[in-house]
Amino acid sequence: MKLSDFDFRIWDYKRKTFINYQCQMSFIFNNERNKENYLKVMDCFDNKNPKNNEFYGLKSYNSNDIEIELWTGLRDRNGKKIFEGDILEFFATGEIIAGHIVYDKEEARFELITSNKDVLDFTFYSDIEIIGNIHENHI
Repeated sequence: MKLSDFDFRIWDYKRKTFINYQCQMSFIFNNERNKENYLKVMDCFDNKNPKNNEFYGLKSYNSNDIEIELWTGLRDRNGKKIFEGDILEFFATGEIIAGHIVYDKEEARFELITSNKDVLDFTFYSDIEIIGNIHENHI
């Protein structure tokens, strides 16, 4: 994977919306010797609409305020990027299947979790459509 293939989106829990900003991740260590005890801070600015920077300033977020969702590298049938947290729907084995995308760190892959908690490898299916996301919609 090239860096140009990497993408993510950021959900802001306080504003209950996705952040449309260019962001930079920083790590602030509480103790130089203990690298496990740190606070993640994200500095963001709006490069598409600079007047928003006057309102928000250079906004810092800690890891409790936001959720970073990775792009799966796949697109739905409409050409939209599929991210962690997206709710997908597709037809398989004679039925419509819906669920949301999660990243399984142990398996090192993206998976679909259905409403009855089944885990599916959605990458084999075609005609997938994004019908929402876990922050704004429910299945």
